[in-house]
Amino acid sequence: MSEILFEPVRYAAQYLSQFFRDRASSGGASEVRMLRCLEQLTKFPALRHWINYQLGLIHASHGRFDEAIGYYEIALTQGRPRDINLYHHLGLAQFHSEQLQASEQSFCRAIELNPLAYWSYQGIGEVLMLRGRAVDAEKAFRRGIQLAPVNKWLHFHLIVCLARQERVVDALDSIVYAASVVPIEQGPLPIPFITNQLCLSLCSQTHIRALFSLFDQYPDIDENVIFFARQLSFLGQYQQATQLLQRNSFARWQHDFPQYSARKEDTNQQKPPAFLIIGHGKAGTTALYDYLCQHPQLASAALKEVCYWSQFFNAGETWYRAHFLPVPMASELITGEASPQYFTDPEAMKRIACERPDIKLILLLREPVSRAYSDYQMLVRFGEEQRSWEEVVEAELRSRTSCPIDPAEIDAEAYADDNLNTYLLRSATLPYLKQWLALFPRKQLLILQNSEMHRDTTAVIHQVFDFLDLPPFRLLSIAPVNKGHYPPMSAAIKQRLENWFQPHQTALAQFLVSEAGSDQ
Repeated sequence: MSEILFEPVRYAAQYLSQFFRDRASSGGASEVRMLRCLEQLTKFPALRHWINYQLGLIHASHGRFDEAIGYYEIALTQGRPRDINLYHHLGLAQFHSEQLQASEQSFCRAIELNPLAYWSYQGIGEVLMLRGRAVDAEKAFRRGIQLAPVNKWLHFHLIVCLARQERVVDALDSIVYAASVVPIEQGPLPIPFITNQLCLSLCSQTHIRALFSLFDQYPDIDENVIFFARQLSFLGQYQQATQLLQRNSFARWQHDFPQYSARKEDTNQQKPPAFLIIGHGKAGTTALYDYLCQHPQLASAALKEVCYWSQFFNAGETWYRAHFLPVPMASELITGEASPQYFTDPEAMKRIACERPDIKLILLLREPVSRAYSDYQMLVRFGEEQRSWEEVVEAELRSRTSCPIDPAEIDAEAYADDNLNTYLLRSATLPYLKQWLALFPRKQLLILQNSEMHRDTTAVIHQVFDFLDLPPFRLLSIAPVNKGHYPPMSAAIKQRLENWFQPHQTALAQFLVSEAGSDQ
């Protein structure tokens, strides 16, 4: 291909590539034709490397990271082994495919080729965090900040990194410093929602003044409002927290649903939540809630996990309602929240049954061994769990020779919030499910399987829409949400735990069949 024709074709291909990367959905006939067209252009040697790179970007933009990796690797063999951006995007795709060691190597190669590539320092820092190397991750984020001191996302990840090392004061210092250097033109500084680590009770007066100064700078940013309202709630200052949340909810209502009446007095007659996603923890409730909130008739809560019925019941119903948009009683809109802590909390069960006996409940189940391991890995990332998985398993199996099936088999101590010897117990679905069904009729509880949601997301979400009496709606995106990255457990421990759970799983399957039959 002559140089005269090369540039126009290249620009046309780049435009089409960007168009398909920006599309919300993928897999349609038009995208298939586009991919075939780009594949044909790889026949021209002058375009081959660049087109394969574009094909990789398209696949990555739609969550097909394994395919993206294949195209990136082909591009690397076609005469451009020193392409910095190619190595960076290869590292990103490997990160999302859980190839963490390969991802780290790709980011390192990008940095080797360009030591000023601050964006790759962010990438390698995120990889190191997931690999449990928080100290090395911190170094990477700090190096990136040296190169790009006003980049808000580098500051954000450094704050998360420090908080997960339980270095609360350092994290607070980093928030205050970031607020002083990130220009307003970049948009609001994101504050990590890590309330268990960043509590105002641990702040100095200097921190508190600086944090509220930051809040005053961006008073209408949802994340900031939620952050400060949550901190005030942890301090027991529920009235102040409620005022912040009410103001934020009214502003969101005006912005998201301008076609409805938006008088402040309407907030006194707002529709209560129609549903609760009660669990199971680490079973995909974040993804489920995000998918549901794509429906135009579902108004999302200020945050997914309000935890009112478990952790903040003393805050009062006004505090709770402030987390939701002021949906009028006569509106076709509904709202709800997803706090998976409710499922294993007996007090939460009783409170919900007493005050909202008509509410619809959604339960998402996951294979118990992987659920327990995911739960453990989350607390490792948060710095709350220091033991190895082997130590955790040995400790819990010593205290419980068999997996419980009935509620009476769960001792009261197991319900304590600070009890870390309950990873396996919390995976025992049946005892908790029996407690819920003793309080609510079966028809009010929709039970879903995590495996089914992964296999056919659209079908499962439409099942939920039908349960909530919402009209059918085509999801805008079914990209993976909140996917964890961590090394697999040993085969021996996995088999041991599967054997331990086997009687429970058999009983659970039989119970679900019998309940389904009785509901006919």
